[in-house]
Amino acid sequence: MAGKHEPSSGGSFYLSLATAALRFVLVVAALALGVFVLSKAFPTDGAATPIRPSQPSSPAATETPPPEVTTEPEAPETHEASEISLQVLNGTDVAGLAADAAEVLEADGYDVATVDDAPSKPYAVTEIFFKRAFEGDAGVLRDQYFQGAELQDTAPDAQVSITVILGEDYVAAQEAEA
Repeated sequence: MAGKHEPSSGGSFYLSLATAALRFVLVVAALALGVFVLSKAFPTDGAATPIRPSQPSSPAATETPPPEVTTEPEAPETHEASEISLQVLNGTDVAGLAADAAEVLEADGYDVATVDDAPSKPYAVTEIFFKRAFEGDAGVLRDQYFQGAELQDTAPDAQVSITVILGEDYVAAQEAEA
């Protein structure tokens, strides 16, 4: 019958409920997809996502890559020689080696607090132990006085800033200079 509506049946209620549920699921899926796309467009780690132009259709128009920017790592901080307390230990069987090295270091302004024998011998390679704040100074000592020495962190509560344990390589270098 044209123009007349039939009264709603129990089946049409469930059909409306299913349609509403389907619409809700589609809206939630669309929101999730939108959040995902936006998170890729605007990363939260502070790095910008470069937007690349489309490739040229002509092979003659080629892009040159941007030059790479390289930065030198920042050099560790150094201190005045008089601000560095040193411990010089003899890790060899050569008598007086630590005293001789300490004399040279003191002449250059370093504060040599202790001169002694290493607790265990022999050391093949000179080792320089440093507190973290004196890493740059340990590198200077290695470069100027103890070439080839190994650098190592020491405990932060060490009594001196830097400990130098002289090894057989230092003996060989001294003999080569003589």
